[in-house]
Amino acid sequence: METFASFSQERVEVHLRFEGPEVDDGTMSLEDIVPVLQAFSSAYAELAKTDDPSSTYRVKIAAVRQGSADIVLEIWKTVTGHPDFVAGAGSILIGGAQLILKRMIEVIRIKRHVKNRPYKVDIRGDNNIVVINSQDTSLEASKRTHDAFESGIIDKQLDRLTSPLKVGRIEAAELEALPINGEALSERISAEERDYFRVEDPVTTTRGRANQIVTLNSLYKSTNNGSLRLTDGRLVPFSYKGEDKSILYSIFGSENGPVIALWEENLNKLGEVVSLDIFDIRLLQLELFDFQREDTVQDK
Repeated sequence: METFASFSQERVEVHLRFEGPEVDDGTMSLEDIVPVLQAFSSAYAELAKTDDPSSTYRVKIAAVRQGSADIVLEIWKTVTGHPDFVAGAGSILIGGAQLILKRMIEVIRIKRHVKNRPYKVDIRGDNNIVVINSQDTSLEASKRTHDAFESGIIDKQLDRLTSPLKVGRIEAAELEALPINGEALSERISAEERDYFRVEDPVTTTRGRANQIVTLNSLYKSTNNGSLRLTDGRLVPFSYKGEDKSILYSIFGSENGPVIALWEENLNKLGEVVSLDIFDIRLLQLELFDFQREDTVQDK
């Protein structure tokens, strides 16, 4: 098969800016900045896998500016493929790097909105997703952005990206994207908001298996992870551990209402449910014929 080199490129300038007494002289310790740069590059790569798979990219450090710890990055994206395809789809393909950065900033915006607390999701109008936080405040988001947030695909990276924030030392972090042609995008995170991005402590306890009525909400077939809604309205991430994945796929693809799931609850140190391991799932009318229950609690 004949291949063709691309003649379309995109450049976006990105600023990772940190502010506070510890960085006011324009310097930042390597122990802090290296994980930040790795986290940003990894987060971009994760989003690019689904948002812009037709392209290759490079992230380069372009400058370090004085006044605060301002690291200037350049993202160069190259579109590959047949020249006719690249020319015909250029308006869609060019701008992909900017769209990925926009998605990253919007996920940060949602995490600041929900404050690492329970939230609800509503779909209004033409598939507009509204995230309602524990203070009953709403924030609209696109479906792709909401999926990226809910899947937690860049949660670990955002945890590392905000890890230098400390009250009285490094007071704020800002991510800013400046495309050559297009809207400037930015989001600022204060040290007081650091906990909103902290990844949960490792699960320490598993509560024994039980069957429950749930509603499936999202599914990522590449990992067999997703989220489901409990009868009390909580949205909880799950990982499917059953041997027959086709049952999950067929039910998820055809059933919008309640189903029966056999699960184990994973708890943090405070006894709060942080995720579910699902071992079997059935349509509601099949009831509980194949399910067995264990009411034990085991410490790992």
